[in-house]
Amino acid sequence: MFARSRRVGPWSMLGAVLARVLAVVPPSVVLPPTIGSHASLNFFVALVAASGDGKGSSESAAADAIDTTPDVYVATPGSGEGIPKQYAYKASGKQVNLRNSVMFSVAEIDTLAALGNRSNSTLMPELRKAWMGERLGFGYATADKAVPILNHRYRMTMVVGVQPGRSRALLEDSDGGTTQRFLWMPTTDPDAPDEAPDDPGTLALHRWPRGVVATHESASSAQPVLEGGEVTHLIEVDVLGLQHPVKHSELQALQLPSVAVDLIHSTHLVKLRGGARDGLDGHAILARLKVAAALMVLDGRTDAVNESDWDLAGMVMTVSDRTRAQVQKDVAFKAAQLNRHRGQTEGERELVKAEVVDTARFKRVAGNLRKTSPMTMNQLKKRVAQRDRELVEDALGALVDLGDVELEDFEYKGTKGVRVSWTG
Repeated sequence: MFARSRRVGPWSMLGAVLARVLAVVPPSVVLPPTIGSHASLNFFVALVAASGDGKGSSESAAADAIDTTPDVYVATPGSGEGIPKQYAYKASGKQVNLRNSVMFSVAEIDTLAALGNRSNSTLMPELRKAWMGERLGFGYATADKAVPILNHRYRMTMVVGVQPGRSRALLEDSDGGTTQRFLWMPTTDPDAPDEAPDDPGTLALHRWPRGVVATHESASSAQPVLEGGEVTHLIEVDVLGLQHPVKHSELQALQLPSVAVDLIHSTHLVKLRGGARDGLDGHAILARLKVAAALMVLDGRTDAVNESDWDLAGMVMTVSDRTRAQVQKDVAFKAAQLNRHRGQTEGERELVKAEVVDTARFKRVAGNLRKTSPMTMNQLKKRVAQRDRELVEDALGALVDLGDVELEDFEYKGTKGVRVSWTG
């Protein structure tokens, strides 16, 4: 209803809403260790639209649709090395933590592609780690340059605008796993009503009851030290501890419905036993769980993903799969068109080259014929290079038309022939 009141695509606005919702869930809130260890709720969305056709309006409508506490901090990624700097920086050898939650917004996929295609780019590997909630930051020779952001200490969401024919940056990284980590939402609305419905109003999301999520606020705070019931001085306390390992006791693992847990186990058993893997859908269940968790938050709950959340998330993933498949078709079609154009261009270029070569040969043969004394056709052909003999008769015909050469029939010892004479 809200999306249609603002004339934006319902699915694309939902994708942006889910990214904003999870951006204010503390990073200590995780999915349970059903396989391996705890899984992060970090979340990426690709909004699929033609240039200037809905990505920005879907994001702005999403910002109006929900009122979060705290506000969502929005930034652009810049580079793989630049991502940790949105969370913290080093000053005088000490790490200063700014925030533990950022929503990255990229208006056009070309921007992400350009960053990802830089020599020695670390952006795509860093995004893959971030989606899993793994450590961010890079190893440096000196500790005063390192800005480590450790597992489950940060929240990251991302919204990227994708033009269907220009999404190779995401699709080509499917082997690395970047493609599967995005929810693909269309900005179109084929069933949009003729008249926009009334605005249903903004949904307020209250601050998460447990854990810390800091966006615009500084991560350092003043804590009073009491002596004899009086404040004697203040000490600076890092309330986020991005550079410190998280303790299991700090994590809040959401409960999952049995239907989801059963699917996780049965799917993973196939992999453990050496069965076929599911290619582009290798992260499908985890992506669906993240969507379900965001729907749980929208419903005002903070402890358990229920079966309804799981079913609704399945519908969202169906739209995502369909949208991604259409994008793949568009990219393949564009590539085929480009190949056909290149082939046609190369073919035309070769024809022109052949015509130029044949014209040059023709002129060379005609010039040689003008220099000959009267002789028979057979004698004439023997005077011309082997590679040019096929052009002799055509060249003679052209010279006869110009009046430069005369052909005379003759007979010698019962054999008829043609004598060629130059008239000049």
